[in-house]
Order: sequence, then structure tokens, then C-alpha cells
Amino acid sequence: MIHASLKVQDRSFKIKLIILCLFSFSCATVGGILAFLLSGPGGLPIIPVLIAPGGRQLVVISSHPLVRFFSEPQVAVATPDNSKVYVTNLRRDSVSVIDVLTDRVIAEIPVGRAPSAIAITPDGSKAYVSNEGTLPAEPGNTVSVIDIETDTVIATVTVGFLPAAIAITPDGSKAYVANTFNFSVSVIDVSEDKVITSINVGFDPVDIAITPNGSKAYVTNLSSNSVSAIDVSKDTVITTINVGSAPADIAITPNGSKAYVTNVDSDTVSVIEISEDKVSATIPVGFGPLIVAITPDGTKAYITNRDSDSVSVIAVSNDTVIKTINVGNIPIAIGITPDSTKAYIGNCSCGVAVLDKPDKVSVINVSTDEVITTVPVGFGPLGLAIIPDGSKVYVPNSNSSTVSVINVSTDEVITTIPVGSGPAAVAITPDDTKVYVSNLNNPDNPGNTVSVIDVGTNSVIDEVNVGLGPTGMAITPDGSKLYVTNFGGIFDPDNTVSVIDVATDAVIKEVTVGIGPIAIAITQDGSKAYVANFGTRTLLGNTVSVIDVATDTVIDEVNVGAGPAGIAITPDGSTAYVANLGGIDDPPSSQAGNTVSVIDVTTDTLIEEVTVGIGPLGIGITPDGSKAYVTNFGSITSPTFSNPGMKVSVINVETNTVIDEVSVGFGPAGIAITPDNSTVYVSNLDTVNDVFGGLGALSDAGNTVSVIDAGTNKVITTITVGNRPFGIEVTHDGTKAYVANYLSGTVSAINVFTNSVIATIPIIKPENELLAGGLKIK
Repeated sequence: MIHASLKVQDRSFKIKLIILCLFSFSCATVGGILAFLLSGPGGLPIIPVLIAPGGRQLVVISSHPLVRFFSEPQVAVATPDNSKVYVTNLRRDSVSVIDVLTDRVIAEIPVGRAPSAIAITPDGSKAYVSNEGTLPAEPGNTVSVIDIETDTVIATVTVGFLPAAIAITPDGSKAYVANTFNFSVSVIDVSEDKVITSINVGFDPVDIAITPNGSKAYVTNLSSNSVSAIDVSKDTVITTINVGSAPADIAITPNGSKAYVTNVDSDTVSVIEISEDKVSATIPVGFGPLIVAITPDGTKAYITNRDSDSVSVIAVSNDTVIKTINVGNIPIAIGITPDSTKAYIGNCSCGVAVLDKPDKVSVINVSTDEVITTVPVGFGPLGLAIIPDGSKVYVPNSNSSTVSVINVSTDEVITTIPVGSGPAAVAITPDDTKVYVSNLNNPDNPGNTVSVIDVGTNSVIDEVNVGLGPTGMAITPDGSKLYVTNFGGIFDPDNTVSVIDVATDAVIKEVTVGIGPIAIAITQDGSKAYVANFGTRTLLGNTVSVIDVATDTVIDEVNVGAGPAGIAITPDGSTAYVANLGGIDDPPSSQAGNTVSVIDVTTDTLIEEVTVGIGPLGIGITPDGSKAYVTNFGSITSPTFSNPGMKVSVINVETNTVIDEVSVGFGPAGIAITPDNSTVYVSNLDTVNDVFGGLGALSDAGNTVSVIDAGTNKVITTITVGNRPFGIEVTHDGTKAYVANYLSGTVSAINVFTNSVIATIPIIKPENELLAGGLKIK
């Protein structure tokens, strides 16, 4: 690694990987969009328990948006020249690049599935990213190599299964990759980016450290209770050193004399004498020691004790604990300034987020070993990075999709950088020239923009500021106005609809509606807009607001089912259909919806309730007005049981009865129908590898669109798109479909005739374009 303070930058993810993936059966949330939809009363109930090595409980994780599962960002690493910080985005399958001078995201680089650890060569020319994949169906086996000058992937190297950690030799000639599922270490030749050998080590290797002189590499074998010592010149194991139970992290002193190993289940730290490759001391510390970092001056080792909410300070001279420092809840990340004056500890509640007590970073004075201040950051600070000049700390907030930047001199957050756009919905102008994409981001850090895509070039040409947490959108039939529902966020629920002038892409009015507006539809004559008000995290909504389009004022409100989330209007403008997603048992006794409310548009009264599948979410009506297609997302009924949604209900509009049911992917969400009534496109938000949700679930983000023949109601093909596809629309000429990929931060453009993806459009943040002299921000 570059130097001692940077050595620990990729540690937090490694330990998270150890604990979350190997010793639990849950490596993903039930659904990113479900989380925001159920940020209301649908709130809590998937509670996978994460188990540490040996069975100790780490923390309870919920799918509730208040306590979003580890999503992104994960780990930050700085370049040696202080110019850039690279952040791995686990669920977006990408790496964000932050310009240190401006603290703006200047690039997002697609890499392999679920990127985790990252290491940069000493000369700052390349970054190596391990792609860990998902368990057990898709364990990753690749390393992406990024050219730092161009910020592009220049090679993809196949390694062993579930690559967990990467370390690069001080001379930059080799990269060592710990393959947890293969019990091996892959050795990559950095000059050619090829694996030159594979070294067998102990069970479940999870971390690697290389001596400062580059002669040896040490690998912690979690399930073998050992450390493998590798001769770097020969790439063979010299010896295997027995240590404590569940060795996880390892750090080597700057002079190369000792290695310190955290033993998670023994509550100890083993000290290895490098010259003899023997344990010279075993030091009792706090409960569940996770991360070890050594001061650049080599005098002290700092250990984060996960289960004690403390940090143990070890004097390297005599290998004794000289201080135990109480810090915040579940200390995980750690970084020490290059001048050895301060240590920064990321306290990650990691799923037990409290609204009025966000996660914090504890700042320790290294000379006194006292906490001198705490810095509030976002939810889930995991893998912080201190840049080499020691002026800033970059803290990835995994549950908030942000990076907090701390000024080391003042210990204050000087900026917060969004690293996720979270596109949720798509709307297309009647002339098929522009596509609008609402950027929800997530409820912990809701966005407030709508991106504008030029259909001709499939590129973002503008971005419009709207209300908080934009979700649903609809354009008037004459193409003059775009209506955007602003769902809001955890701290600031919204209850507005932004009205945008399509000609100028400027907001011309904000309309106050019900709480938690999430979907909208406009009548064919352009006279009324109907807004589904889902509600908040504590109070499930049950209303639809009716807006007069001429005056942009609310003229009526209609009571419907619980948690309305989708809405569509028949082509003749006579009837509105509302999909009632419902809640999940928070507040108690709320239930997932299984109805569609039918509204008479003339009188704005509820005329019927149609029973469909569980958790109806998206709804679309065929252009001939004969059928309504409803996606049944599913529900979570208890911490250990779920009803997976994998059906689309087909309603006969004339009789308001369900006439068919079509099997699609897991968690169907968005729906779009071609103008000729022939084809229905369904975005599958979530796939499930085991039981859907619940304890021991192996859920993963969906990435497919099911294509249904509307004549036979049979799936005719499945299209692979981006990560967690949600909103979907077909152009008015019926040639293309656009899909908003929530976690990829992209929009997939599909050729309707070939049912293939013809373009993947990144939803670029405005600051990126400003740096390039492009976008104007309204």
C-alpha cells in the first residue's frame, strides 16, 4: 500500500465481506425500490441477522429505508499524488472518481459485479478492483484494472472465486488477490495484467499485507485460524503460522519487524515476529476486534473492537494495551493521519440507523489517546480514506449513497458528495425527442433533479432541479408540460408536484398534494392529472389528488386503497386505475395491498375495487383500452417469511375482472405497452437466489425486463438491462423502450423490434458536465 495511514482504506469492506457474506446468508437487500416505496408503513420487516465468525451476532439489518442495507459506497482509496479518490460502489457495479481539488465526482467507471476492495499502484498509474459477486449463485472471480489517467477499465483479470482483498508490492510489480472461496491467492503481473500463478493457502483467506521491503506477503485465513507467509520472490508458502480464532485483519509495522493480526473470536491480537515467522505475543483486547492500523511512526497499533464500541491502543515497543478508548456504536473503519497526530474511527450503526443520531466519526488525539471530537456524517461510514497530504478525510456513507469530506484541521464536514443518482422513472415527450428521468437517489439522501436525455444522441443534455425525492412523471398529451411527483426523504418528506415547461426545461410551478406522492397519470384530453399519494414511513396513504392542468391547482381528492403506488388512465379518459401496494406491518396491522382501485374520472369517485396479486405496484393500460396489466411486486409478511412477487395480473377493463396471470421475474415493478397493443414490457426489480427475503435470504438486484406477447399473455423473451430496473416507457412511435436502472445509475435503451439493448446511458451528475464545460443548471 502507499503508506501506513492509507493501508487500512480497504479493510472495512473486507471485514464486512467476511462477516456479512461468509457467516450470514444475506448479501443484498430485498429491493432498493421496495425500500423507498415502503419507506412508509411498509417499513420494517426483513431482518436478516448477521453473524460474526463463531456465531456472535454483529448487527440486525432491516430492509426499511431508514436502515438501508449496505449498498454503496463502500471503500475509498486516494491516489499517491492527492489528485483523486476512488470509491467502490458495491450495488452499482462501478467505481466513482472524486476530484480532490473540487470534491466533485468526475467519472463513474463500470467494473465487475459487486466491486469491493481496491488498491492503487505505488506510482499511481493503475487501480485494481476486486469484484466479489454475490453468494452463492454468482461469486465473483474477476479483478478490474483501471487506468488512472483516463479513468477507464483497461483489463479484466480472471482470478479465484470471491476475491476479497488486494495488496500490491512496494515496487508495483505484482498484485496479490485473496480468493476466499478458492482458499487461494492469485498473483497478477502488473505489467501485463495477467495471473502468473495461484498459491494455495488456508481456509477462507480474507486479508493480505506485504512487508515494506516487498519480500513477504502475509494472508489471514479466517476459518483455519492461521496466517500464511508467502515468499514473494518464489510465490510459495514459506510457513503457516497458527494464531487466534478467526483472524481477520493484518497490518505490518513501517520498519517491517512485526505483523499484528486481529482475532475476531478470540478477542485478541496476535503479534508475529517477521524475522522468525512466529507469534511472539498474544494481546487481549476488546470484544470482536476487527481492524488494525499502525501509526506511520510505528509506535502504536489501534484496534477497533466491534462488540465493545471501543478502540484498544497497543504500544508497539512492548506489545501491551496502554489505553482503551470508548468511541461510537460499532467502530469499523479506521485511518491515521500521515503525521501520526490523529486517528479517525468510522462508527457504523450499519442498519440500526437512528433518525436523530446519524452515524459519526470519532477523532482521537494520538498523543493523548482521547476522543477530541465526533463528526456527524451519513449512515454507514465504512471504509474511510485520508489523502497522503493529510488535509482531508473521505468517508463513504454506504447507506446514504454519499461521501462526507472532513477537513482535518477543523474536524468539520466541508462538503457531502452524492455518489448515486438512483433513476426511478422515465417519461417521453409525444414527439419522441426527449426522455426525462427522475433521480430519486435514495430516501436517506434523496435527490432533487430530473435528467433530460436527447433521444437522437442518447446522452444527457440537461438537468432540472425539482422537489425532494422525485419519482413518478407524466407529460401532457400536447407535450407542453411535465409533472413530477416529489416523494421526499426520511428527514424531509415532500408533498409536492413540480410542473416543468418542456420547451425551456424550467420549473414553472410547485403544486401541493397529499403526503408522499409517488406516481402520476394525465387524462388523454390533458385536463386532469391524478397523483397517487403513498404516504410516509409512519402513516400509510390512501388518497389520489386530482390536479386541474389548466390552473395547476388541486381540485379534488379521492380515497382509494392503502399505499397507492401506481396509476394509469384509460385512453378514453373515463377511468383511472390505481395499484395499491399497501404496507407490511408497520404500523401494526397494515398489510401489503392486493387491490386496484377504479376511479370514475368524470365524478372523481371510487367505483370499484379489483383484487389482484400481492403487492400491486406498476400498472399500464393497452392503447385500445381493453386490458390493464398490473405488476405484483410481492410482500414481506414477517422477519422470516415473504410472498415473492413474480406475476402480472391482466384485468379486462370492460368487466373489471382478472382474466389472466403471467409469470415474469421476481419483484416486477414497472410496466410499458407498445402503441400497437402487441407487446408488454415488465421491469423485474429484484431476483432471489433462495427464499425471497427473510432470514437467510440470498436476494440480489434484478437486471431483466420480461417481454410479454399481449395476444397470448406469454413471455416471449427476457432482456438483460442494468441493476434494479424500475421505471420503463415505450416511445410513441413504438420503436424503443427506455428503462431506468435504479442502482446502476443508468438508462437502458431497447430496440423494440429486436428486443435488445442498443444503448446504456449514464445519468451524469451536473457537476461532472460543468467540469467539462457542458451542462447548465437551472
